[in-house]
Amino acid sequence: MERLGLTDPQRTDRGTRLPPRIRDGCLGVPRTAPGDRRAIQQHHDRAECSELGGLVRTYDFASAATVVDVGGGHGRLLASILKTFPSVRGVLFDLPKVVEGAPALLAAAGVADRCEIVGGDLFGQLPPGFDTYLMSRVIHDWDDEQTVGILDRCRRVMKPEGRLLLVERVVVTGQQPDMQTMLSDLTMLVGTGGRERTDEEFRALLARAGLEITRLVPVLHGLHVIESVPTAEV
Repeated sequence: MERLGLTDPQRTDRGTRLPPRIRDGCLGVPRTAPGDRRAIQQHHDRAECSELGGLVRTYDFASAATVVDVGGGHGRLLASILKTFPSVRGVLFDLPKVVEGAPALLAAAGVADRCEIVGGDLFGQLPPGFDTYLMSRVIHDWDDEQTVGILDRCRRVMKPEGRLLLVERVVVTGQQPDMQTMLSDLTMLVGTGGRERTDEEFRALLARAGLEITRLVPVLHGLHVIESVPTAEV
């Protein structure tokens, strides 16, 4: 990704040519240091709270009947949406072991009665027949071919008039990526083989899955909501 100062050989070597402080651990923190990992997680939790507040203030979920949060973890984001938009119902979808931690969080948020919890696999059957599917910081974990498969599965199970919302860092055409996006791109490269992407790259991947972008909504810190719907010919 030349825009982030990386050449193709560096990407194909999966980070082996990167500086050790980046290759061996996020921002120089070794992966084997539990105390440091705990501090990083606390930092991520604080950042997530800020991002959640920005998302629910920026994007209007009121028109959604049901939001399916695909890869939604323990439901922190979905709980925030349901609290802010009391007419909306939710479906939390993630690995069975992951969603075991969701009931307590949803109950504490006061939204458990409006949220169904479903255990499953991102590469298997997704909950079918709903109008709004949401994936927050999921797509950047995967390479292009895997991403198209995930997007296609979402498109196939949603209602014909449904929409898919991706919450991701987006490098907008004509703009330089900010430092957080650059660091996140390196983290994805080393950790999962995924990447951050430009708006045109998202547009192309969605098109391959039979979806088209209708809106690109800035949230904060380079994050955007990428709103898409099935293309007319699908």
